[in-house]
Amino acid sequence: MAMPPSQILLFDQPRSAAQLLGRILSKQPNLQILDNTFGPARGAQVEWLMGEAWADGMSSDARSAFDRAIEKGVSAWRLALQDCRDKGKTLLLQDHPFSLVSPEKVLKVIHNPSPTESEIVAAGVAAAGGDSGNNIGKSSSDERGKGALCDALLESIDSVNPIPDDLLFASGTIPVLTIRDPRLAVPSAYRVLGALGLPAAAAGPTS
Repeated sequence: MAMPPSQILLFDQPRSAAQLLGRILSKQPNLQILDNTFGPARGAQVEWLMGEAWADGMSSDARSAFDRAIEKGVSAWRLALQDCRDKGKTLLLQDHPFSLVSPEKVLKVIHNPSPTESEIVAAGVAAAGGDSGNNIGKSSSDERGKGALCDALLESIDSVNPIPDDLLFASGTIPVLTIRDPRLAVPSAYRVLGALGLPAAAAGPTS
């Protein structure tokens, strides 16, 4: 008999039917719900990114508030997961995916949404265990070399994560992501800004 999942991580964007999915799942008797645990962290993010000096990074006060919110959310998550294990239930954690992203990662994606050629070369050199571009070509010529290159590149890009691995990758975890079509999200953002009487760039990167 298959073991039930330890937790279902439902990371959702607004208007992606995630609330309906969450309501459906909440009717399952063996699920215990933890909803919007990292909401305060998302609030600190939005306040920072809507400020005029967002490119300078979070202020020390805002960063402290973000860190406290993450720590509080992690603590609540850990306690809820252990409680579910003790009761033989599955934890359903539902939250906005961006709430868990560190300010460093946010700025990195804004300034460099795609890896540069130099980053790819550096990651390939590290994966190949060498120090020249020639090694990358040799390593990438077989499947193992390609796999090592991809692993090193992903590690270099996504190395900043405030959530402990033992929670995010706990045994028996099922991740669910609901994503809104950008073709709908972008016009919606413009409509909201227009309704508020703000120019398109007024919300900084949040727009």
